[in-house]
Amino acid sequence: MEQLVAVVTQLQAEVQRLRVVNEQLRAQNAVLRAENAVLRRRLGMNSSNSSMPPSSDGLARPRPQPGAKAGGRRRGKQPGAPGSTLRLAEDPDRVVQHRPDRCAGPACGADLGDGREYGRQQRQVLELPDCRPVVVEHQLIAVQCAECAQVSEPVAPAVVTGRVQYGTGVKAAAVYARAAQFLPFARVAGLLGDLLGVRVSTGFVHQVVGEAARRLGGVRFPDRGVAARPAGAARRRDPGEGRRRLQVRARGLHP
Repeated sequence: MEQLVAVVTQLQAEVQRLRVVNEQLRAQNAVLRAENAVLRRRLGMNSSNSSMPPSSDGLARPRPQPGAKAGGRRRGKQPGAPGSTLRLAEDPDRVVQHRPDRCAGPACGADLGDGREYGRQQRQVLELPDCRPVVVEHQLIAVQCAECAQVSEPVAPAVVTGRVQYGTGVKAAAVYARAAQFLPFARVAGLLGDLLGVRVSTGFVHQVVGEAARRLGGVRFPDRGVAARPAGAARRRDPGEGRRRLQVRARGLHP
């Protein structure tokens, strides 16, 4: 009986040892499978589907397929995607007529001032308007009562707080360019000046973005990953900020 108990104990110990070995083999297998996937992916990489330079392709340089791009998708509109064809406007803002002055016949060349219209083509061009700031003057007119001589002054609109200031449209454009398009503050100021004719400072952009963040209860900008600080607030040092800035630049977003 004692011999049987010893055999069972020995078998249990062997089973436990085999279980440990099995777990180790499973872990090694997972590591090898991951390495195999990485190596297969590297073998299939070339200049057409990665950031590798064309010179690294060697003699096995892939031939580009006509009308196709990396990932198997064709260039241009994809099947089933909604179209965006330009259509003629029924009521154009401005019409410019082009009419020949002389007959195009080689042996004629007569004046066409009294000529009969034969046909007409419509060709429309969609263009941006000439952008320049619109100055709106608010005149606060005080009026003296003819009965009691009391002077009454009007109440200025809530958005009109100074003698000269930028309007809500300029502020909204600055916040949109910064928060939605991820442009740096200096480039936002340059964009407003070059495209809209509104010359603002970088400090103004900082101010309006901070004001928008306060009104919205705090905004997280994807290019920084931190909430916008109110203007003048002290900046806290973050040990991981340098690493995030490098990751941001690697993605092509330049803060």
